[in-house]
Formats: sequence, structure tokens, C-alpha cells
Amino acid sequence: AVDQPTAIFKDQHVTARIAPGQPEQSAVLYRMLQRNNNAQMPPLASHTIDEAGTSTVAEWIGSLP
Repeated sequence: AVDQPTAIFKDQHVTARIAPGQPEQSAVLYRMLQRNNNAQMPPLASHTIDEAGTSTVAEWIGSLP
């Protein structure tokens, strides 16, 4: 998924599934930060954003070359 383009979420300036060094352009992080819409990940049974989890994923994506 790293550096693989995504055709979805382009309106939100998301360019890749995981954009190395650019968490704000990564579909995985974008979806983790969404709630109550079709972009939400996980898609069911989750009503709050996991702040620690999203922070960890954003840090990891940011560290990728």
C-alpha cells in the first residue's frame, strides 16, 4: 500500500494509500480520522477516533522515505 495511488478521496487532497513522508496525503490516515460517513475506517462499530493509534500511524507514515 505504500506509495500506491488511490482514486478515492482526491477531493480531500489524498494522493496515495500511504504517501511516504506525507501523512496528511495518505488515505489510511484520512480514513482513520473520519467518523459517521462512508470514509470511516473501521467502517462499523467505531464511534470515536483512536487518538493514540492515529498519532502512531501518522508518525510512522511521516518517517517513511
